[in-house]
Amino acid sequence: MDSNRFLKYLPLLLLLLARCVLADLVPIDEAGLSQVTGQALIDTTEVQGLTSTNAPGNTGITFYTMGLDAVMDMNVNINHLQLGCGGINGASACDIDINDFSLSGQPNTTACPSTTTVAGCDAVFTRPSITLAIANDGTAFRQVEGFELSAQKLVGELTAGINNGTANGINALSGYFQTAATTGTTSTAADPLNVGTDVINGKATFGGCVSGCPAAFHTTSGTATIPAVSGVNFNVPAFNYYGCRIVASCPNGNTYASISGITSTIPNIALANAGPIAATIPGCVVALFIPICGINISSIGLTGTVENLPASISLTEPLGYLHVIPINNPFSLSFEDKNILWPGGNATYPSTTGWFMSVADPVTLGSLSTPAGYAADISGANANVATVLGNYFTANPLYLTFGEAVGGIIGTHIDVNVGNLNFAGYSPVVINLANLPLGTGQTPVPNCYGSYKFC
Repeated sequence: MDSNRFLKYLPLLLLLLARCVLADLVPIDEAGLSQVTGQALIDTTEVQGLTSTNAPGNTGITFYTMGLDAVMDMNVNINHLQLGCGGINGASACDIDINDFSLSGQPNTTACPSTTTVAGCDAVFTRPSITLAIANDGTAFRQVEGFELSAQKLVGELTAGINNGTANGINALSGYFQTAATTGTTSTAADPLNVGTDVINGKATFGGCVSGCPAAFHTTSGTATIPAVSGVNFNVPAFNYYGCRIVASCPNGNTYASISGITSTIPNIALANAGPIAATIPGCVVALFIPICGINISSIGLTGTVENLPASISLTEPLGYLHVIPINNPFSLSFEDKNILWPGGNATYPSTTGWFMSVADPVTLGSLSTPAGYAADISGANANVATVLGNYFTANPLYLTFGEAVGGIIGTHIDVNVGNLNFAGYSPVVINLANLPLGTGQTPVPNCYGSYKFC
């Protein structure tokens, strides 16, 4: 048969074939239908936007999501990740700006057992999807307000920069994440407490005192050095980071985490003739039946041990000190022209204008200990230290023998052994810290083959 004759009869052959196929189709009863299983690869949903105080523009937005009921693996190194640069941010500012960005599997896990490299391990996105935010849907004025790339869960490790004691890596981050409570350990540097400026107000009593004791005193000059202390444990509560697009409108820009409520108890601090300190007792006392008024003691050294000194710490920490962020959470990266509360998002922390990275559920950072050899400067808390010491000596008056009191009055240096000063139950010393470098727990595991730049 030549080709022309074949084409002539092709429609008839197709019709006959179709009739034969249709003839074999039979209805399936309920029992048979129950044996059939199947699942769609692509899932689509339509959701109406919910109004949020922080995202009032959600009203009238329809969200269309197309997702894959699958998993996607990814391992990526980006030398310099920048999104949303310029425009209303200014010529040199970005929504997201991260040097030496890496996303890989998590080291020392079942899927990625190595502790020295993650080059062969991938981050895993479960049920990845893309969502479009459509305003004025169903009208001639419909427009796209933004899009969101997300995953029901991302399991992997995000790293940035190098852990060299400086803030680097995360230069700017418009986004939201919450951390789980964690712990850490640090050391404190020796702290010279100028008691002439940071005055200690307490009470003192004397051997042989029969009237006027305990008498109020206050320090007038001198320096009492609080020795360096190592092995100071601290507890970090859960905290939220919420960075905004325009740096000027953020309290600390969009590169800082402000963490308050960090608690610690500083272990034993040994005082060895700390001072000399000068103090005055403006009132009158009667010792050995001798009235004495306006006592000035010129040189006191304190020896003893400060125990269980509680501390309440506030930390302002650049994100550049965070180099390792393990993720086992819902994850999204979005771009929007106004604040939008995406489906499943946090109503208190909606995505802001521009590029926005969000991690739902708390992130576990692990220990936030400082590196070996680092000592925190707590001198900014000296006024609070003086207040706490004053409260202690008010409740537990400083004791001087009659001879020590007389020696101090006539200018002789006296060394007073105060014993064990137990501060358990006292108000904590308030300490404000900033720019705290972090130890090996924040050192990224290399993620590369060969010798690429930041590996």
